[in-house]
Amino acid sequence: MYIEINKKIVAAREQGRLQMIWNERLHNLEEELKEREQQIRMWELQLKKEEEDVEKLKGISFSSFLYTILSKKEERLEHEQMEVLEAKLKHDEASKATAAIRTEIDELKAKLYEVRNCQMALEDATARKELLIEQNDSVTSKKLHELAERRAELEINIKELNEAIAAGKSVSDNLDQAKVALHAATNWGTFDMLGGGLLATHGKHNRLDEAMDYIQNAQKNLGRFEKELQDVHLTLTIELDVNSFLRFSDYFFDGLITDWIVQGRIQNTLAQVESKSSAVNTILWELENERRKCDTELAAVQNAYSSLVETTEDENNV
Repeated sequence: MYIEINKKIVAAREQGRLQMIWNERLHNLEEELKEREQQIRMWELQLKKEEEDVEKLKGISFSSFLYTILSKKEERLEHEQMEVLEAKLKHDEASKATAAIRTEIDELKAKLYEVRNCQMALEDATARKELLIEQNDSVTSKKLHELAERRAELEINIKELNEAIAAGKSVSDNLDQAKVALHAATNWGTFDMLGGGLLATHGKHNRLDEAMDYIQNAQKNLGRFEKELQDVHLTLTIELDVNSFLRFSDYFFDGLITDWIVQGRIQNTLAQVESKSSAVNTILWELENERRKCDTELAAVQNAYSSLVETTEDENNV
């Protein structure tokens, strides 16, 4: 029952393997071609320059000739001609290599065209075999359903983790930018207290304004991060101290607006921003670690599913 369809699956798999190898080779050749074409342009410019130098020496005036005798013009001319020869050889070498690369690229593209439908063929053959298993093998069919359900769960988890990580990185970036601005404001403030005058005051206020903008962006992005964390918390069993994290945001930003009115409190604001940044990065590390686990399990489940489909044989032909 499965003999012919198994052959199609094996053939499609092999074509897919070759497609991956050829695509990688094609990418490398295209990069090498760019380098070779750049070399050709470089040697063309060098060749033009060297030929001009030779022509200048050949067309030198009689009055200059008497002077250049003392400078060993012939030796210099020979040197210039050697440089032209070198540039010509390297230019020709690069040109030949480029032609060879283009030929190989064309051959690879032709091969890739022949296997362009391998993924579609694999999916079609796999779907037909899955249908046959569903109709004729209840034990294997049950296992496939279990694997498919777990795969769907993992894909949802990974999607929610990715959304939470993206939101967290936005908050982290905003806080990092705020830290830079606050450090700069601290330096300007110190300069101001040492008698920096209007320039220092202006510089400090500009950096404080920048820091405020970043913190307000962090506050806005934190709302999205909180929502994504709640979604992750509902679907995953990872241990995140989400509640204390959310409570922190209730009062964290309110006090920052007035904290830096006095120079002595900028440092306090900076310390709070650094603390919050550390907390966000810790949660991000846990989320990324969980995503790696889900990615690993998903790959294992997908392999198990594909292997079960592809290795299932008709009992009469085992």
